[in-house]
Amino acid sequence: MVWSKRSEHTLNQKSTVITLEVSISYRTQEDFQKYLVIVHDITQRTQAEEISRQSEAQLRKEAQ
Repeated sequence: MVWSKRSEHTLNQKSTVITLEVSISYRTQEDFQKYLVIVHDITQRTQAEEISRQSEAQLRKEAQ
């Protein structure tokens, strides 16, 4: 099985923001293709990365 596509998508619904990582793979079998889609909720990871970036930027600013 080959991973042919992997991407991140952010969904905004009302006041909630969700970031998803979507992976799609496919395999041809006889006369049709099978698809496997895996969806991971990476909202907490992306929020933590943003907090880390902001913290690093603040530390750089204070160090100057």
